[in-house]
Amino acid sequence: MPIQSRRLHGPPAVGAAVTFISSRPAGDFNKRHVAVSGLHKGTMNLASEREIRSDHGISKIAGYDARRFSRVIQLIGLCLIILTVAVVGAVINDMRQRTEDGYQREITDLGIALSEQTLRYMQAIDPLLREIQERSGELDIRTPDQFSDRLGTEEMHTFLKTRLRSMVQLHSLLLISGAGRIINSGRADSIPDIDLSDRDYFRHFAEHDDRGLFISAPIISRVDGTSTVLVARRINAPDGTFLGLVSGALDVSYLEQFYQAISASPGRAVTLLRNDGLVLIRYPDTNHDAGHWMAKGSPWFK
Repeated sequence: MPIQSRRLHGPPAVGAAVTFISSRPAGDFNKRHVAVSGLHKGTMNLASEREIRSDHGISKIAGYDARRFSRVIQLIGLCLIILTVAVVGAVINDMRQRTEDGYQREITDLGIALSEQTLRYMQAIDPLLREIQERSGELDIRTPDQFSDRLGTEEMHTFLKTRLRSMVQLHSLLLISGAGRIINSGRADSIPDIDLSDRDYFRHFAEHDDRGLFISAPIISRVDGTSTVLVARRINAPDGTFLGLVSGALDVSYLEQFYQAISASPGRAVTLLRNDGLVLIRYPDTNHDAGHWMAKGSPWFK
Protein backbone atom coordinates (compact mmCIF):
# COMPACT_ATOMS: atom_id res chain seq x y z
CA MET A 1 0.00 0.00 0.00
CA PRO A 2 1.57 3.22 -1.12
CA ILE A 3 2.55 5.74 1.44
CA GLN A 4 1.06 9.15 0.69
CA SER A 5 2.48 12.31 1.94
CA ARG A 6 0.61 15.56 1.52
CA ARG A 7 0.90 19.02 2.77
CA LEU A 8 -2.23 20.24 4.45
CA HIS A 9 -3.73 23.29 2.87
CA GLY A 10 -4.71 26.28 4.90
CA PRO A 11 -2.86 27.91 7.78
CA PRO A 12 -1.83 25.62 10.61
CA ALA A 13 -3.09 26.16 14.10
CA VAL A 14 0.19 27.57 15.28
CA GLY A 15 1.40 29.11 12.01
CA ALA A 16 3.69 26.17 10.95
CA ALA A 17 3.44 23.52 8.20
CA VAL A 18 1.86 20.27 9.27
CA THR A 19 2.76 17.05 7.40
CA PHE A 20 0.48 14.07 7.68
CA ILE A 21 1.89 10.65 6.82
CA SER A 22 -0.56 7.87 6.39
CA SER A 23 -0.37 4.24 5.29
CA ARG A 24 -4.10 4.14 4.72
CA PRO A 25 -5.79 4.44 1.36
CA ALA A 26 -6.43 7.81 -0.12
CA GLY A 27 -10.01 7.72 0.95
CA ASP A 28 -9.01 7.36 4.55
CA PHE A 29 -6.51 10.13 4.08
CA ASN A 30 -9.23 12.47 2.86
CA LYS A 31 -11.28 11.68 5.89
CA ARG A 32 -8.34 12.36 8.13
CA HIS A 33 -7.66 15.54 6.24
CA VAL A 34 -11.21 16.63 6.86
CA ALA A 35 -10.80 15.72 10.52
CA VAL A 36 -7.61 17.71 10.78
CA SER A 37 -9.24 20.59 8.99
CA GLY A 38 -12.12 20.38 11.40
CA LEU A 39 -9.68 20.34 14.27
CA HIS A 40 -8.00 23.45 12.92
CA LYS A 41 -11.36 25.17 12.57
CA GLY A 42 -12.32 24.21 16.11
CA THR A 43 -9.04 25.59 17.37
CA MET A 44 -9.71 28.87 15.66
CA ASN A 45 -13.25 29.02 17.08
CA LEU A 46 -11.91 28.26 20.52
CA ALA A 47 -9.38 31.06 20.25
CA SER A 48 -12.09 33.51 19.18
CA GLU A 49 -14.30 32.58 22.15
CA ARG A 50 -11.37 33.05 24.52
CA GLU A 51 -10.72 36.48 23.11
CA ILE A 52 -14.40 37.43 23.50
CA ARG A 53 -14.45 36.16 27.04
CA SER A 54 -11.23 38.02 27.75
CA ASP A 55 -12.67 41.28 26.40
CA HIS A 56 -15.87 40.76 28.37
CA GLY A 57 -13.85 40.15 31.54
CA ILE A 58 -11.82 43.30 30.98
CA SER A 59 -15.05 45.24 30.49
CA LYS A 60 -16.44 43.84 33.74
CA ILE A 61 -13.24 44.71 35.63
CA ALA A 62 -13.22 48.19 34.12
CA GLY A 63 -16.84 48.74 35.20
CA TYR A 64 -16.09 47.50 38.71
CA ASP A 65 -13.08 49.81 39.00
CA ALA A 66 -15.18 52.76 37.81
CA ARG A 67 -17.85 52.07 40.42
CA ARG A 68 -15.23 51.63 43.09
CA PHE A 69 -13.52 54.89 42.12
CA SER A 70 -16.89 56.68 42.20
CA ARG A 71 -17.57 55.37 45.70
CA VAL A 72 -14.14 56.49 46.89
CA ILE A 73 -14.80 59.99 45.52
CA GLN A 74 -18.19 60.07 47.25
CA LEU A 75 -16.62 58.91 50.52
CA ILE A 76 -13.93 61.59 50.30
CA GLY A 77 -16.59 64.22 49.59
CA LEU A 78 -18.65 63.07 52.56
CA CYS A 79 -15.58 63.21 54.81
CA LEU A 80 -14.83 66.73 53.61
CA ILE A 81 -18.41 67.81 54.34
CA ILE A 82 -18.28 66.32 57.83
CA LEU A 83 -14.90 67.95 58.48
CA THR A 84 -16.18 71.31 57.25
CA VAL A 85 -19.28 71.12 59.46
CA ALA A 86 -17.16 70.13 62.46
CA VAL A 87 -14.71 73.01 61.91
CA VAL A 88 -17.53 75.54 61.43
CA GLY A 89 -19.27 74.21 64.55
CA ALA A 90 -16.08 74.50 66.58
CA VAL A 91 -15.52 78.07 65.37
CA ILE A 92 -19.12 79.07 66.15
CA ASN A 93 -18.92 77.47 69.60
CA ASP A 94 -15.64 79.26 70.31
CA MET A 95 -17.12 82.60 69.22
CA ARG A 96 -20.21 82.02 71.35
CA GLN A 97 -18.08 81.09 74.36
CA ARG A 98 -15.97 84.21 73.90
CA THR A 99 -19.11 86.34 73.62
CA GLU A 100 -20.63 84.77 76.74
CA ASP A 101 -17.39 85.20 78.69
CA GLY A 102 -17.15 88.83 77.61
CA TYR A 103 -20.78 89.47 78.53
CA GLN A 104 -20.29 87.75 81.89
CA ARG A 105 -17.26 89.93 82.64
CA GLU A 106 -19.23 93.01 81.64
CA ILE A 107 -22.15 92.06 83.90
CA THR A 108 -19.77 91.28 86.78
CA ASP A 109 -17.99 94.60 86.42
CA LEU A 110 -21.33 96.40 86.18
CA GLY A 111 -22.59 94.62 89.29
CA ILE A 112 -19.49 95.62 91.23
CA ALA A 113 -19.86 99.24 90.10
CA LEU A 114 -23.53 99.31 91.10
CA SER A 115 -22.80 97.69 94.47
CA GLU A 116 -20.11 100.24 95.23
CA GLN A 117 -22.33 103.14 94.17
CA THR A 118 -25.28 101.88 96.24
CA LEU A 119 -22.97 101.29 99.22
CA ARG A 120 -21.73 104.89 98.99
CA TYR A 121 -25.37 105.93 98.74
CA MET A 122 -26.15 104.15 102.00
CA GLN A 123 -22.94 105.21 103.71
CA ALA A 124 -23.77 108.85 103.04
CA ILE A 125 -27.06 108.44 104.96
CA ASP A 126 -25.79 106.47 107.94
CA PRO A 127 -23.51 109.21 109.36
CA LEU A 128 -26.55 111.50 109.53
CA LEU A 129 -28.53 108.88 111.45
CA ARG A 130 -25.60 108.37 113.79
CA GLU A 131 -25.36 112.11 114.35
CA ILE A 132 -29.00 112.30 115.46
CA GLN A 133 -28.52 109.18 117.57
CA GLU A 134 -25.54 110.79 119.35
CA ARG A 135 -27.38 114.08 119.78
CA SER A 136 -30.11 112.25 121.62
CA GLY A 137 -27.50 110.83 123.95
CA GLU A 138 -26.05 114.27 124.60
CA LEU A 139 -29.49 115.50 125.72
CA ASP A 140 -29.47 112.80 128.44
CA ILE A 141 -32.90 111.52 127.45
CA ARG A 142 -34.00 108.72 129.76
CA THR A 143 -37.73 108.19 129.12
CA PRO A 144 -39.99 107.99 126.05
CA ASP A 145 -41.77 111.18 127.16
CA GLN A 146 -38.48 113.10 127.37
CA PHE A 147 -37.64 111.76 123.92
CA SER A 148 -40.83 113.21 122.46
CA ASP A 149 -40.50 116.54 124.30
CA ARG A 150 -36.81 117.24 123.59
CA LEU A 151 -36.66 115.98 120.00
CA GLY A 152 -40.06 117.25 118.93
CA THR A 153 -38.99 120.89 119.01
CA GLU A 154 -38.85 123.45 116.22
CA GLU A 155 -35.08 123.59 116.65
CA MET A 156 -34.82 119.89 115.82
CA HIS A 157 -37.24 120.39 112.93
CA THR A 158 -34.95 123.06 111.44
CA PHE A 159 -31.93 120.81 112.00
CA LEU A 160 -33.59 117.93 110.15
CA LYS A 161 -34.67 120.17 107.23
CA THR A 162 -31.13 121.53 106.88
CA ARG A 163 -29.62 118.05 106.80
CA LEU A 164 -32.26 116.81 104.37
CA ARG A 165 -31.46 119.50 101.77
CA SER A 166 -27.92 118.17 101.44
CA MET A 167 -29.07 114.58 100.90
CA VAL A 168 -30.65 114.37 97.42
CA GLN A 169 -31.12 110.62 97.75
CA LEU A 170 -33.34 111.02 100.84
CA HIS A 171 -37.05 111.60 100.58
CA SER A 172 -37.52 112.46 104.25
CA LEU A 173 -36.03 112.29 107.75
CA LEU A 174 -38.21 111.08 110.60
CA LEU A 175 -37.98 110.85 114.38
CA ILE A 176 -40.35 108.18 115.68
CA SER A 177 -41.25 107.65 119.33
CA GLY A 178 -41.20 104.36 121.21
CA ALA A 179 -44.96 104.17 120.68
CA GLY A 180 -44.60 104.34 116.89
CA ARG A 181 -45.75 107.95 116.39
CA ILE A 182 -43.93 110.55 114.28
CA ILE A 183 -42.62 113.30 116.58
CA ASN A 184 -40.59 115.28 114.06
CA SER A 185 -39.76 115.41 110.36
CA GLY A 186 -37.34 117.19 108.10
CA ARG A 187 -39.84 117.63 105.29
CA ALA A 188 -43.30 118.68 106.33
CA ASP A 189 -43.97 122.06 107.91
CA SER A 190 -46.57 120.43 110.11
CA ILE A 191 -45.79 117.12 111.78
CA PRO A 192 -48.33 114.47 110.67
CA ASP A 193 -49.86 112.41 113.44
CA ILE A 194 -49.28 109.01 111.89
CA ASP A 195 -48.90 105.63 113.59
CA LEU A 196 -46.00 103.56 112.19
CA SER A 197 -45.91 100.86 114.85
CA ASP A 198 -46.89 98.18 112.30
CA ARG A 199 -43.91 98.82 110.01
CA ASP A 200 -41.27 96.11 109.87
CA TYR A 201 -38.42 98.46 110.83
CA PHE A 202 -40.27 99.65 113.95
CA ARG A 203 -41.18 96.12 115.03
CA HIS A 204 -37.58 95.03 114.54
CA PHE A 205 -36.20 97.69 116.88
CA ALA A 206 -39.06 97.36 119.38
CA GLU A 207 -38.31 93.63 119.69
CA HIS A 208 -34.51 93.65 119.35
CA ASP A 209 -31.86 95.81 121.00
CA ASP A 210 -30.06 96.17 117.71
CA ARG A 211 -27.54 99.03 117.55
CA GLY A 212 -26.95 98.50 113.85
CA LEU A 213 -28.56 99.84 110.68
CA PHE A 214 -31.85 98.30 109.56
CA ILE A 215 -33.19 98.49 106.01
CA SER A 216 -36.94 98.13 105.61
CA ALA A 217 -38.95 96.38 102.94
CA PRO A 218 -40.26 98.62 100.14
CA ILE A 219 -43.30 100.53 101.39
CA ILE A 220 -45.74 103.21 100.30
CA SER A 221 -45.29 106.33 102.42
CA ARG A 222 -48.29 107.24 104.56
CA VAL A 223 -47.21 110.86 104.39
CA ASP A 224 -47.22 111.50 100.63
CA GLY A 225 -47.94 108.11 99.01
CA THR A 226 -44.52 107.68 97.36
CA SER A 227 -42.66 104.37 97.11
CA THR A 228 -39.77 104.29 99.53
CA VAL A 229 -37.32 102.17 101.51
CA LEU A 230 -36.39 103.27 105.03
CA VAL A 231 -33.03 102.96 106.76
CA ALA A 232 -33.23 103.35 110.52
CA ARG A 233 -31.29 103.23 113.76
CA ARG A 234 -32.56 102.57 117.26
CA ILE A 235 -32.20 105.23 119.96
CA ASN A 236 -31.74 103.98 123.52
CA ALA A 237 -31.72 105.59 126.94
CA PRO A 238 -28.46 105.30 128.93
CA ASP A 239 -29.91 102.21 130.66
CA GLY A 240 -30.80 100.60 127.31
CA THR A 241 -34.50 101.43 127.35
CA PHE A 242 -36.01 101.72 123.88
CA LEU A 243 -36.87 105.40 123.33
CA GLY A 244 -37.58 105.47 119.63
CA LEU A 245 -35.74 105.58 116.34
CA VAL A 246 -34.49 107.87 113.60
CA SER A 247 -35.08 106.93 109.98
CA GLY A 248 -34.30 108.22 106.53
CA ALA A 249 -36.64 107.44 103.65
CA LEU A 250 -34.75 106.59 100.46
CA ASP A 251 -36.07 108.10 97.28
CA VAL A 252 -36.75 104.95 95.22
CA SER A 253 -37.31 106.99 92.04
CA TYR A 254 -33.79 108.44 92.44
CA LEU A 255 -32.28 104.95 92.43
CA GLU A 256 -34.56 103.76 89.63
CA GLN A 257 -33.39 106.61 87.40
CA PHE A 258 -29.81 105.68 88.16
CA TYR A 259 -30.45 102.00 87.40
CA GLN A 260 -32.37 102.91 84.25
CA ALA A 261 -29.31 104.70 82.86
CA ILE A 262 -27.19 101.62 83.59
CA SER A 263 -29.62 98.95 82.33
CA ALA A 264 -30.63 100.65 79.08
CA SER A 265 -29.74 97.54 77.01
CA PRO A 266 -32.68 95.21 76.16
CA GLY A 267 -32.98 92.18 78.42
CA ARG A 268 -30.89 93.72 81.20
CA ALA A 269 -32.27 94.43 84.69
CA VAL A 270 -30.82 95.68 87.97
CA THR A 271 -31.94 94.28 91.32
CA LEU A 272 -31.10 95.66 94.77
CA LEU A 273 -31.39 92.97 97.42
CA ARG A 274 -31.30 92.99 101.19
CA ASN A 275 -28.86 90.52 102.75
CA ASP A 276 -31.72 88.09 103.48
CA GLY A 277 -32.77 87.98 99.80
CA LEU A 278 -35.60 90.54 99.96
CA VAL A 279 -35.92 92.50 96.70
CA LEU A 280 -35.73 96.20 97.59
CA ILE A 281 -35.62 97.72 94.12
CA ARG A 282 -35.69 96.22 90.66
CA TYR A 283 -35.58 98.01 87.36
CA PRO A 284 -37.43 97.27 85.22
CA ASP A 285 -39.80 95.55 87.62
CA THR A 286 -42.15 93.94 85.09
CA ASN A 287 -43.11 91.11 87.47
CA HIS A 288 -43.52 93.33 90.56
CA ASP A 289 -40.73 91.52 92.40
CA ALA A 290 -39.99 94.42 94.79
CA GLY A 291 -41.04 93.51 98.31
CA HIS A 292 -40.74 89.75 97.69
CA TRP A 293 -37.98 87.34 98.63
CA MET A 294 -35.82 85.60 96.11
CA ALA A 295 -36.64 81.92 95.56
CA LYS A 296 -34.82 79.58 97.92
CA GLY A 297 -33.17 77.85 94.97
CA SER A 298 -31.75 81.14 93.70
CA PRO A 299 -27.95 81.49 93.34
CA TRP A 300 -28.28 84.39 95.81
CA PHE A 301 -28.48 81.86 98.65
CA LYS A 302 -25.52 79.75 97.45
